[in-house]
Amino acid sequence: MLEIRKIKGDKLYLALVLVDEKKLELYSYKKDNLISLEDFLIGYKTSYFQDDNNKIIKVKVDENPKLFFDNAEKILLKYNVYEQNYLTTNDYKELKESNKINILSIGDIHGRPVWEDIDVKKYDKIIFTGDYLDIYDEKGITEETALDNFKNIIDFGKSNRKKVRFLLGNHDIHYIFYKTKYFEQIYAGRLQLENIDEIVKLYKKNLHLFSVAYQKGDYLFTHAGLTNSIYNEYFSDIPKRELGSKLNIRFFSFNEDALKPFLLIGKYRGGKNECGSLFWADKTETETDYLDDIHQIVGHSKVKKITTIGDKTSSITYIDCLEFKKEFYEKKIA
Repeated sequence: MLEIRKIKGDKLYLALVLVDEKKLELYSYKKDNLISLEDFLIGYKTSYFQDDNNKIIKVKVDENPKLFFDNAEKILLKYNVYEQNYLTTNDYKELKESNKINILSIGDIHGRPVWEDIDVKKYDKIIFTGDYLDIYDEKGITEETALDNFKNIIDFGKSNRKKVRFLLGNHDIHYIFYKTKYFEQIYAGRLQLENIDEIVKLYKKNLHLFSVAYQKGDYLFTHAGLTNSIYNEYFSDIPKRELGSKLNIRFFSFNEDALKPFLLIGKYRGGKNECGSLFWADKTETETDYLDDIHQIVGHSKVKKITTIGDKTSSITYIDCLEFKKEFYEKKIA
């Protein structure tokens, strides 16, 4: 089922798209004509979000989206609607295409300056999947150069605040929780002890630049990935299309109960849990149990080239390949 309705008004310029009985999408044509969704959807049990450019709004109406769609005219009267017509399916496809953003994602850094020649102008979002320090034995990379590289990455993020997102990995959180009761549990190895105090201060001073997840529509970026088993046990109260924002809220609350599922380490990575968290999940865990109805992009598990497992509705893409080749993940996402 695909029904599309375009509505124009003095305060409103939207396209309502009823994709199926469970999914309603609202598309905004012009940034200047956005209205308060909270006001627009009053009385309806909904979840909604808009992109960083305020171009596209997607709305999930949890109670009878078909009724909402059919009553749209009545709902919109208060917004001085004066014209209504229908869009074709091709119009809908063009609208979705025009609202796509170009995303670049970079796998685990571990001191490598591979990001430095990125053309920022080409992308709407640049996402680092974490693990900025704790080097491997690679030519030309030392703990000192890795630290300088990390400082440059932070400066890069500050200079491009609206575009760049830094995700946290397991080799980042052990600095954040250094000298806390969580440290022994999550120690990831290869800690840069020579500069440990400076590194810890860098993370704490710039913690506002970091996230545990970034989401755009059905695409979820984390360090290691989420399995169905971890989601069902610990995060099932969060709608899958809201994971990006809600996971960040929970982690950065630093509440002990909220932190617990984030710090789980699976047996394959030396932990006691059956499966690791989004900082620790190994490819052996996620490749057979990747989250349903979501496309994930993750680092953490080494691959020789960017590798995707899944289909059109659910998938996981592994991008931690920088030890073997300089390759980044690029995709236009609605």
